[in-house]
Formats: sequence, structure tokens, C-alpha cells
Amino acid sequence: MKTTHNKRKIQKLAVLTGITIVLACLSLSCGSRKENKLSLYINEYQKSYYKEGIEEFRETYPDVELELVTLGMTEPLSSVQKVKTEMMAGEGPDLLLFSSLGIDDVNKYMAAGAYAPLDEYMAADKEWDSDAYVSKVMEGGQFNGKQYVMPLNYSVQVILSSQEALEEAGFDIAACTDMLSIMQQISALYETDYKYQILADCSMFIFFPQQLKGEFMDYATGKIGTDRKELRAACDAYQNIFYEDSHADSLLDQGYYSRGTSILDRKAYIAAMSGGLTVSLQQVAAISAKETPVLIPITKGDGKPIAQIREYAGIRANSENKENAWNMLRILMSENMQTQMAGAYNAAPVFKSAIDAQIQESIEEAVSDGAKEGVETGPIDEQLKEKYLDYLKNPGTAMFPNDLSRKFIERMLPYLEGEGEYEDCLKEFENYAGIYLTE
Repeated sequence: MKTTHNKRKIQKLAVLTGITIVLACLSLSCGSRKENKLSLYINEYQKSYYKEGIEEFRETYPDVELELVTLGMTEPLSSVQKVKTEMMAGEGPDLLLFSSLGIDDVNKYMAAGAYAPLDEYMAADKEWDSDAYVSKVMEGGQFNGKQYVMPLNYSVQVILSSQEALEEAGFDIAACTDMLSIMQQISALYETDYKYQILADCSMFIFFPQQLKGEFMDYATGKIGTDRKELRAACDAYQNIFYEDSHADSLLDQGYYSRGTSILDRKAYIAAMSGGLTVSLQQVAAISAKETPVLIPITKGDGKPIAQIREYAGIRANSENKENAWNMLRILMSENMQTQMAGAYNAAPVFKSAIDAQIQESIEEAVSDGAKEGVETGPIDEQLKEKYLDYLKNPGTAMFPNDLSRKFIERMLPYLEGEGEYEDCLKEFENYAGIYLTE
């Protein structure tokens, strides 16, 4: 008992020491910058649909020297590594615009102090109105009660199918009250030796550890926060789903409409309704041509879908140009820029009125553009529109997809493939997580 106690003390000390080292690294000065300057990192795609906002900043603040560093899209991993290396060295941009799928763990960087808290800027800005934004999504950018990053856009986690397809499969919609119950319903289809492909594409459940009840990882303690019994039950269900979720033939080669047509053709039974307004509704319009679309929200038990943050912006903690960075961020978060982004990018804006302004146009485009791609579409009725709007504007919680979910599945592979014990695999992940949070 005494040896175990000492080991725990040593492990805890190692974690705390590692965090202290990271925080010290992040607090280092990156050297003097020119006064009245702003360095902004942005990828090529973002640069196109935020172009007007960047020009507005130049016109409004002509005395600020704006340095735009464009991150390439052809080699995204090298861009990600560049940013990670600079951030952890206390260097890099004053303001970073990034995809949440790029930086491996936004929560880890917030916990390590890489970003400056934004609360004082929000409080001092007379034009800032927190109520104008989707509150639960904005909370996703908080750590320990402070706003460290600003979510720019997101998608809600919803499964798409048709009433007819689900009845044919024997899928009980009423039983789908949270992520675990959804996984168990899908798992049951495979247990009956279902001969058809169920999923329209692979990696639909790769982030399931984060979508269970509670917080998957407690960044303060470095321990799993999800209920152990629920995590075990989800892993048991995923054993049946794992192979197809890793190897499913993609049925989406013809664009987003094909998510709907694959269900009509019964090449699949469920699809992930991910993305922004128009592309998500394209999938619905394709199904409504012949059958009744059904939306099943992935929730944590509260009936409200989980929002997945797609892009975010943060101000580097030791930037000497924080005020300039905030002024740029305010423009990018404005109603005008959010509305433009809603029509250009495959995600929903965080500004609520921008969602309202775009929804009807997105419905009309989703229905009418099918003919251009040779896809028959049907109408999207008012009831379904209002349901989807409610999902978008009232999610239950928000998450950044992160590497820990992937690493969890990697460490659980022997169990998922029937070649290892659950507890052994879980222990290996817990050991990895303790090191991961101090890197």
C-alpha cells in the first residue's frame, strides 16, 4: 500500500512539474515587436472568405502594420507543426485563425496558458454583445471559467436517415437518448448479421469518447472524467462498429447529396449530417425526394445535440499586440462577416442572426441545386427546418475534436479487435494520457 501511495505521489509530481515547465515556456518573451503591429496566421481558404474583414481592418486601423502569414493547404501537417512548435516556444502570431482539426488539442493549449484570456476585452468593448452568439458554442472556448479562444463556426452532431430505412432495419429511434444508446442500437444491427453496409462513410464514431456523458478528460488532474461503466459499455458496442467505421467504403464520392441518395438506394442506413447550412440540407433534400428524412441528435442525455467547433481564433498569451489582435477578432466575429462566412464555408456561424439570415437561402439552394448535379430533391418542410434551426441555435454543449479520442482508440485496438483485455488497454491509455498532458 505504501509503495502504491508513493508511486501516485511521484506520478502527480511529474504531471505538475511538466505543466510548470510548459507554462514557463509559454510565458517567455518572444522578443520585441514593432509598435502598432499585428501578425495574423490564416490558411488559404480562410483568407478567401475573410478577405473583406481583413480589408475592413486595414481601412479602420491604417496605422497598424498588418503581417499576414498564409498557412498552406497542400501540406497541412507541416503548417500544423509550424504553429505548434512556435506556440510552445512562446512565439508565433499575435492572432491565430485555425481549424480545430489542426491543432491536436485546443483544450491542452488553453490549460497550458498558450492563449490570452479575452474576458477583459469583451467587458471593455461597448459594442460586444455576448447574447448575440450561440452561448453553448462560445462556452466551448472557455477553460476554468475564462474565455481563451473564440469559436468562429461549428457543426451540430446529428445522424441522418429516413423513417423507412430505420423501420426496415429495426432501429428504435425512441431509444436513442444519448451517444451510448445510439452506439448500442447500431451495434445491434451488426449482431444480427446485417448483410448491408450500415455507415455511409468511415470515421463517424472516431470521437465517441468525447461524446459520452461528462468530460472525457479532466485536464486539471490528467484523469478520465467519463463514467467508467459507460466508457466500457461504449467500447463493447464499438467492437461491432469498429471495422466498418475504420474501413467502410465511402459512398460520398458524388458530393453531399450522395449521403442522402446512399440511404435511398440502401447502400447505407445512416449518415453523419455534418457541415454547415447548405451542405447539410442537401443531404436532407435528397432523402425527401422519395422518403421521410429523420434527424437523430447525438446528445449527452439532455436531448440537445453536441456542437463540434470547426474553426476558432485565439490571441497568443505573450503577444505585445493584444489590442490590435482583439480589434481584428471583433471584425471577424461581426454579424456582417459571420453572415458572409455562413454562405461560403461548410459550417454554421456562431452569430445567431447570421444563421437566421442564411437558413432560407440554404434551403432553396439545397433543393434547387440538385438538378445541377443530376440528383432528384424534395421539399424541406417548415417543421424539419425549425427542428434543425433549434439544433443549431440550442446545442447542449460544444467540443473541440482532439487527438485524445484518436489515441484512446489506438490504445484500445487490441481489445476492439478481440486480441487483448479491456483493462490492460485502458491502463496503457491512462499511462499515455499522463505523459501527453505534460508534453
